[in-house]
Amino acid sequence: MWTLFCRWWLFFFLLGLFPFTSLANDTFMELKLGGWSKHFERQEAHLPSFNEVHQGIGLEYNSNDGLRENQYWFVGASYLKDSYRMDAYGIAAGWKRRWAYRDVFIDMGVFTGVQSRSQAISKQAKDRSYYFSDIDRVLIPVVGTQLSLGYQGVTLNLALIPVVYLVDDHPKLQRPLLFLQFGIHLSFLEQMMD
Repeated sequence: MWTLFCRWWLFFFLLGLFPFTSLANDTFMELKLGGWSKHFERQEAHLPSFNEVHQGIGLEYNSNDGLRENQYWFVGASYLKDSYRMDAYGIAAGWKRRWAYRDVFIDMGVFTGVQSRSQAISKQAKDRSYYFSDIDRVLIPVVGTQLSLGYQGVTLNLALIPVVYLVDDHPKLQRPLLFLQFGIHLSFLEQMMD
């Protein structure tokens, strides 16, 4: 209970650092909520089953300062329950391009960052089969592509993320996962509350 309180307190403290109403039209904050995934990696029988409902929350700052019209750079931080139901924390930065028609828009982009999350550890038995040993916390690089579909200040965000595991302390690329999350621009949320 105490860790849940600390997480929410930190989130709202960081939220309070940004003056949302004074952000320029080409700059906005987006609150990310939820998180659902589809793992394309084959589930090994000796490992725990994947969690695909992630209970995530995040905050993303977007700006086109220094870029052409309809291009944005962004930075963000997030918390969620990872694929093994453990706490995961991440930070990321990226670039996206927006195509808009009236209140409807599509964003496509790329991102990179790091994530502190859990990883299942397998050990090899004498008969050369593998068995589940433990779950360990790792700091892993993240890179991916994203597609966002939006109307006014509400978005549906899809990301295709290659999965990286540490094998003998070396990163090993696995099949990707598809990640879905909802977003809402905080200025849009403020307008709804007025």
